[in-house]
Amino acid sequence: MQAQTFYTVKGVLPKGFVGHIAYSTVLPKALTGVQLKFVFDKKNLMESQEDFRDECEQTLAAQAPQLVPTKELLDHFCASAKTEINVSVFFDDYCAGSAHRNSAEKEFFITPTAASEGFTPCQPCGVARVVLHVLNVLNDETAYTLTMEEYKQ
Repeated sequence: MQAQTFYTVKGVLPKGFVGHIAYSTVLPKALTGVQLKFVFDKKNLMESQEDFRDECEQTLAAQAPQLVPTKELLDHFCASAKTEINVSVFFDDYCAGSAHRNSAEKEFFITPTAASEGFTPCQPCGVARVVLHVLNVLNDETAYTLTMEEYKQ
């Protein structure tokens, strides 16, 4: 038996966006558990490496003005850059946990007796609020989708 999807939202983020985006929905009654899927595209840099290197150098200079970056440090700083979006889940203002995973696809579940890593087992009920913590967006028009469905074991 396939799980029923009861909430889906899609969005597009501009390059350089940093902030929090919250989505709320009233959960269907009598849920045995909830499964959430969050997916975004363009995790890695998709533009010219040279233009990006200039941006990295400017960012590093602004964040650490006392630092004189070596070529190796700048190479490391540029190579480690990625789009990063984390997810937190609340049920009626109870924080059920957060997914801080280095991945463009995050999938997790919450039930009264078990939950994915980073989450606390609890009864999903009332108003579900999902907060996207957008820490860095490398590419313009980075699309994302958030889906909630009933968890089926």
